[in-house]
Amino acid sequence: MQTLRATTISPLTCPHCGTLNVASWWAVAVSLVATLGAIAAWTYALLAENWAVAIVATIVAVAAIWAQHRYISLVPISERSVRLYRRIGLPLFVLFLVFWFWLMPESPHVP
Repeated sequence: MQTLRATTISPLTCPHCGTLNVASWWAVAVSLVATLGAIAAWTYALLAENWAVAIVATIVAVAAIWAQHRYISLVPISERSVRLYRRIGLPLFVLFLVFWFWLMPESPHVP
């Protein structure tokens, strides 16, 4: 379960050799595809009023994320890369969110 917490901002440390480890890009791709596929299937299930699609999408997403944690190993990362992600990546992400919500058009809530 520790692999769920391995991120570039806070990587895991190997107890034997002390190397920093994070999820590989393949693991990120599998998680992203599973999550976006599940969201799309749940949206379709709500619009089509077909709960079988939502149940199957949930099962497939959970199986894909389980397989990702079971079969795709962590990869080493340097301390320099971790510092770079912490100093540049997180502020850029926050800046992106600020601009995203600032530029989002306001929709009227009255029909």
